[in-house]
Amino acid sequence: MKKRISLLLIIMMILSQCLTFADYVTVYETKSDLEYLADGVTKQTIMRYTNEGWLNINVVRVDLTKQMDLTVLTDDKLSSRDTLSKLLDKNNADHSVVAAINSDFFDTANNTTMGNLVRDGKVLTTSVGLDEFASFNVTKDNVPYIGYINSPNNSFTNGVYTQKLTYINKPYLSYDRSILFTSDWALQSYGNTLEQDIVELLVQNDVIKEIRRKGYPFTIPPNGYVISCVGQDINTALSNFKVGDPITVNYDVNFRYMDLSIGGGAQIVAEGQVLKTFSQNITGKHPRSAVGISKNRKELTMVTIDGRTSSFRGVTQTELGNIMIGLGAYEAINLDGGGSTQMVVQSPWETSPTIVNYPSDSSERKMYTGLAVAKVLSDTPVLLQTKIDLDSPNLVLGTKTPIGLKAIDSNYVPMDINAEHITWSLTGVQGKVEKGILTTQSEGEGVLKAVYEGHSAEFVIHVYDNAVKLNVFPSIIKVDKNERKALSFSVTTNDGKNIDLSKDSVKVTMPELVGTYDPESGSFIAGNGAQQALATFEFNGLVSYVPVAVGTQKVTLASFEKPTGKFVSYPTTVAGKYREIPVPKNGLQSGILEYDFTGSSDTRAVYVEFNEPLELPENTQSIGMWAFGDYGNDHWLRGKITDAAGVATNITFARHVDWEGWQYVTAELPSDMVYPLQLSRIYLVETDAELKDQGTILMDDITAIVGQNIILQVPEPITKIKALSSYSIPAELKSKTLKFVFSDLKNDLLASYDQVVLKDSKAKMSIEEKQGAWVIRMNNIGSSIRTNDYTQWTKLIAFAQQSIKKPVIVVMNDINKYNDSYEGELLIKQLGIIKAQGVDVAVIYPTTNPDYDIKSNNGITVIRVPKVKTSVYGLSVAASQSKLHFEIIK
Repeated sequence: MKKRISLLLIIMMILSQCLTFADYVTVYETKSDLEYLADGVTKQTIMRYTNEGWLNINVVRVDLTKQMDLTVLTDDKLSSRDTLSKLLDKNNADHSVVAAINSDFFDTANNTTMGNLVRDGKVLTTSVGLDEFASFNVTKDNVPYIGYINSPNNSFTNGVYTQKLTYINKPYLSYDRSILFTSDWALQSYGNTLEQDIVELLVQNDVIKEIRRKGYPFTIPPNGYVISCVGQDINTALSNFKVGDPITVNYDVNFRYMDLSIGGGAQIVAEGQVLKTFSQNITGKHPRSAVGISKNRKELTMVTIDGRTSSFRGVTQTELGNIMIGLGAYEAINLDGGGSTQMVVQSPWETSPTIVNYPSDSSERKMYTGLAVAKVLSDTPVLLQTKIDLDSPNLVLGTKTPIGLKAIDSNYVPMDINAEHITWSLTGVQGKVEKGILTTQSEGEGVLKAVYEGHSAEFVIHVYDNAVKLNVFPSIIKVDKNERKALSFSVTTNDGKNIDLSKDSVKVTMPELVGTYDPESGSFIAGNGAQQALATFEFNGLVSYVPVAVGTQKVTLASFEKPTGKFVSYPTTVAGKYREIPVPKNGLQSGILEYDFTGSSDTRAVYVEFNEPLELPENTQSIGMWAFGDYGNDHWLRGKITDAAGVATNITFARHVDWEGWQYVTAELPSDMVYPLQLSRIYLVETDAELKDQGTILMDDITAIVGQNIILQVPEPITKIKALSSYSIPAELKSKTLKFVFSDLKNDLLASYDQVVLKDSKAKMSIEEKQGAWVIRMNNIGSSIRTNDYTQWTKLIAFAQQSIKKPVIVVMNDINKYNDSYEGELLIKQLGIIKAQGVDVAVIYPTTNPDYDIKSNNGITVIRVPKVKTSVYGLSVAASQSKLHFEIIK
């Protein structure tokens, strides 16, 4: 009893120490190691688990006292856009950019950003003039600040008359306005393309060369610009300016001392405090991007926080402000968020940049600008650091693993090394490195060391000799004739670790009837005939069998030659139309889906709902169709599949409809759906509140790509896995067993069992000491621990931090099913902390599957016990000091 009271007191202390940030409670937090991207630039990921889900926080810190340069990323023209990765590539000829983040909000209908844009002291564009938008700025003295510069006093003069410039490189030619356009905006001015009265002044080398009224557009010269005037500004310009006048552009005082400026949303932190009201209040919990400035203005913090997924909750602007303060910001600005939130990082150890966050659209969104950090490169770099290149620390005894050594120079750029000058050594385990191959000769933990030109690098390895199962991916090979399919191999150890094997370490027997296996590339190469055969894979006495089927066929599901479907929209206020028209890819007609996404900022979708759902043939691997993308405007092209169990799944044909003309697009099908399957609708969807437009998508010839039906008998694999039926409890422990039965039966037999049935979300977590073991009951009804009661996590984490001397039994529902995969990983991690103290840990869960099963997951024993209404199934468990023993109840 004392032990239980002591434990509860400790748990309550931990609970009282949980961190609260605005509307959420922090339950658990982990931080990655700092990675140096350059001198003075670091990247770190913070995973914060809260009572409402995860916050995935990516942080880049920039020491502004170092040799670094902040810059702005744009497309070739300001009026066009691209993904952040491509913007970085287009602005990174010298490969100096080490990190970039999305920045300004934008108006896609008019192809422009909302805020200012200044790069290297040059004003590229001015704000649209709305007071809600702040900007991040850097002076020519390299001092960062956040400010509101939405009504700049820019003008142009001939020395006699001065006329106000409403905007620079903004397309809003209406009212009484004069707008200056440079070649940064577009190749040509607007001229008579707007079908309105307009006067344009062509200025080259600071002199007016030509004036046109409603004339053809000018080609904008690189050494000049065009000033376009509309409304009352037409007469003013014609009365006061003439060809031959010298022209001077007078920039607002803010721009005269500015090296960089990039637009954003509201300032959210000022003088170290979160503002109580925001100039732009984007309510709700969303993915966010932000930039912060330290109090001494010598450090910049770039941050992204993911959201809108089953794992990542997103944050409010207030929560974002508190996070920025926690990261050291004295001032901070909220940038464009939602599907635009993105961070790209160039690790010095890699050859290309990487997206480090999880965009909520599942892919990159096109944007107009990005804020980037670039390093200043030295002409005489020297070797800075080395790093052992090994994919995993876990190795299998006797295998040959490719290994190498990477090096970076003082510019944080990968450099070539001479492999012959590397000195390798291995301690703790036996093995050797020869010609870039590591061969292990004993099991255990070892340290691999490489010395090169006075620099050394170490890598801790774990060598295992307890493989119990050979895994081949994919477990079924279905390909078309002459197609290549990459294969991968791994083994599962008796403690549940999965360790990759090299391509040539597995003996592959591939019948020539279906094709060949290439050990160098690790690929299966199909033959030119439609055949089936059984491939055999062997490793150290373990054998797996994989059926191989070569040959697919296309089955037409809809040709649009007759009325095919009807128009549906979400929400119902979204306008549009569906019909067949004589503009085919094949045949005589195609289907055209029209949409108008301008009336709402919510998620909007338009559907072709088929008159009769299209039934997919058995063994359909994917669905394809022709789509005409000229007016798809970058939206998301999807379909809806429903299986025999009524489970609906949305499939993606194209995340971005961004091509011209007809293109054949395909959508893969989930492998776990139950036939028969039906395709009920094709639709176009937009989740970004900022993307408001109208357009069409044409579609033709929806086809099912059907693989062969496998008719082969596949033998059971040869493994070393011990079945649960062979486990038994020693006789001396029989009287001290815990009996777990998952049953709804009501009879006297159950009274002698430690019956555990978690039926509803009100069930409480408990931690009790019974028969020499700790028994933890957790509620994960609905495939979530957190949503039932997040304090289960605080209690478990507190328990894992204590000194545990007795084995632990966790009883819960299916441990393999989580709405949030990170929650499942966290559970195994916390149970692993207990296991590391030298005690057995087991998870017992019920299933409707009538078979018992025992597996290991990173050292945690996981046991599946049947739960059926007509019989009693159960498991006896006995504790002996730190060990657990199991036996099926018969």
